[in-house]
Amino acid sequence: MSKILLFLGSPRKNGISHALAEQVVAGAKSVGAEIVTYNLNDDAIKGCQGCNYCRTHDGCATKDALASMYEEIDEVNGFIVTFPIYFNAVSAQSKKLIDRSVAFADENYSPRHPGIKLVTVFTQLAADEAYYASLRNATNQNFLDEGFELVGSISGCGFETSTEIPAELLEQAFQSGVKLAK
Repeated sequence: MSKILLFLGSPRKNGISHALAEQVVAGAKSVGAEIVTYNLNDDAIKGCQGCNYCRTHDGCATKDALASMYEEIDEVNGFIVTFPIYFNAVSAQSKKLIDRSVAFADENYSPRHPGIKLVTVFTQLAADEAYYASLRNATNQNFLDEGFELVGSISGCGFETSTEIPAELLEQAFQSGVKLAK
């Protein structure tokens, strides 16, 4: 059985990124994956403190609700991370994970845990998918630099409610989850 960590980067519990993430989760569960969820909007999750502890240690000095992620990282097969785009940037909640993921590389910036599969879910109100392509690419590259293997990147563009998500995008999310868990 594979173990997948889900990181919800939206403050909206029933928003579009959540709906797409649920499809990725459904796909992963369909092939037997176990899912552990971290809500990045949780007050118990802090941002990076810039202390550089992680440069010489495998993990983070901050003991908060993300501490268990660092403890179980060697048991994890994959990550699902949602990145709602607000005001030309990923949400503040998602940014906490980006900053805290620096611990996935050692003092020489070499990946500590290479090969963890990754599915990213981006959502934006702008209907033109190309509008934030550079932001999506840079965000994905951050995780690639840390040794992750990107197996799917979902872009939900131009929807105001989850009922507007096209069936083909929901299927893409589901299949990304299957690929993540295999």
